[in-house]
Amino acid sequence: MTYGSETWSLTMGLIRRLRVTQRAMERAMLGVSLRDRIRNVEIRRRTKVTDIAQRVAKLKWQWAGHIVRRKDGRWGPKVLEWQPRTGKRSVGRPPTRWTDDIKRVAEVRDIFSSKIPQCLKTKVFEQCVFPVMTYGSETWSLTMGLIRRLRVTQRAMERAMLGVSLRDKIRNVEIRRRTRVTDIAQRVAKLKGQWAGHIVWRRVGRWCPKVLEWQPRTGKRSVGQPPTRWTDDLRRVAGSRWIQAAQNRVIWNFLQKIYVQQ
Repeated sequence: MTYGSETWSLTMGLIRRLRVTQRAMERAMLGVSLRDRIRNVEIRRRTKVTDIAQRVAKLKWQWAGHIVRRKDGRWGPKVLEWQPRTGKRSVGRPPTRWTDDIKRVAEVRDIFSSKIPQCLKTKVFEQCVFPVMTYGSETWSLTMGLIRRLRVTQRAMERAMLGVSLRDKIRNVEIRRRTRVTDIAQRVAKLKGQWAGHIVWRRVGRWCPKVLEWQPRTGKRSVGQPPTRWTDDLRRVAGSRWIQAAQNRVIWNFLQKIYVQQ
């Protein structure tokens, strides 16, 4: 499945198709089907196979480094640096280039690994990286696995900002003290709490409150552990009557502080 993936231009559509194909094969390995309604996380836990998107990204990154290091008249680096002499760009959105995803990672890492003051690196992280990582997080169902992946990603970026690695064995508390960035889990919780209050306060003919209060008329719950709902973490802090509590802005702001610090 990954033969020649080092040369692919990775688009979201391509990655999605690869993952759909992999999940179909994993279901065949376990002898289940989509009708069994087993979550992808549970299937991956049973099969213990590597995510194909991570495998492709690893192979491409290794191949990119191999190309750059082989400078003895090879055509690989020359193709990467080649620019057309004449001609105009075709009409429409430019296609995804092979180097686009590598440049996105390298540009951020160049800023974090530069010699600019730490306060400026923190400001870049807070104003540029955080909004991208938390875009649409108001609508996420927050699970422990999702929060853990977000924190692992943030800690990797913080180590890049300080120019250290896991081999240095510096504790996460010390790294956070040096970078002084906000914990991403608290940032996501704050955004979600604000959005929940916004939904409750705008109740005049809006569809969001109706969706929150909607109950299916008929049907049975699917087999297995029920998935985490959007309101589950809100209910743990504010109780089952959190919508009534959110009507009072003073009480909701107090509950939001507790929700962020949990």
